[in-house]
Amino acid sequence: MVTFLICLAIITVLFGVAFKITGALLKACLWVIIFLPVGLLLLSLGIAFCCTIILIPVGIGIMKAGMRVIIPG
Repeated sequence: MVTFLICLAIITVLFGVAFKITGALLKACLWVIIFLPVGLLLLSLGIAFCCTIILIPVGIGIMKAGMRVIIPG
């Protein structure tokens, strides 16, 4: 019975490590595939808006939003 409990504890630890690793990989893939291109698109759109005098405040806001997407927090 003690051996069974030890085996269950080892399996639980291994699954916990596996879930943390796969969660980190999923988060990294989402950042590279989705968040980085969207953030770069927003940054380039903000830079393009800053080239016109009328849309400078809009461009600054869009660039800030792009940076928040790329670097959260």
